Amino acid sequence: GDWSSDVCSSDLLQRTDPVTDEAATAHAPSCSFRRFRATDTEACLAIFDRNCPAFFAPNERADYAAFLANVPEGYEVCSVGDRLVGAFGLLTTDRASIPPWERAMPAIVIPVGAARVRITWILLDPDTQGTGLGAAMMKRAIEGARRAGATQMDIAASHLSEGFFATFNATTVSRQIGRAHV
Repeated sequence: GDWSSDVCSSDLLQRTDPVTDEAATAHAPSCSFRRFRATDTEACLAIFDRNCPAFFAPNERADYAAFLANVPEGYEVCSVGDRLVGAFGLLTTDRASIPPWERAMPAIVIPVGAARVRITWILLDPDTQGTGLGAAMMKRAIEGARRAGATQMDIAASHLSEGFFATFNATTVSRQIGRAHV
């Protein structure tokens, strides 16, 4: 089917309004975050598969599997109880930190400058979408970006997640439209 990949950028990192963060996560189930481990690969790929083709093109699965195979630093998983329900990475945007298979992806913006970070491979189990867990993941990413001294966050997103990221002041800066390879 058709897909659209958007690159969004958020200046929320400069905002000081805590109401947005608190309101967005007020009803979220209790969750915990930890660093991704190789043993999480199967669960992450299952979540990825459940998000295809709505949020990811099926042909992106091999890229995601390769990303996970490197046990990327800065990639975290989100769990509710003992169930892994989501994952995301917060990476600096210097070119050396971006794996070769992502450097070739036209939808990824590779900005220069220490004041930027990029959220990568953010995904959430469809059964938990709309519960506040995505907002909790974004809150954690924003807090990590602030600790790193970043003032901008770049996000590669599908056209369906663009509205979610807009709630965090993200704006679309480029769009790629194509057909998914099944």
